[in-house]
Amino acid sequence: MQLILSIMANVVPNLETQRLLLKPLALDDAPAIQAVFPQWEIVRFLASHIP
Repeated sequence: MQLILSIMANVVPNLETQRLLLKPLALDDAPAIQAVFPQWEIVRFLASHIP
């Protein structure tokens, strides 16, 4: 998984405006994502490539 995220970080560009910055996911983002989506009823409908 770490290798995939490293490759994505090098391939997928950041998208930036004055008010928003979208970056590729990183392994360090996992705790924050898990805190927001702790319920299987929500997570099961997300794409399978979300860590």
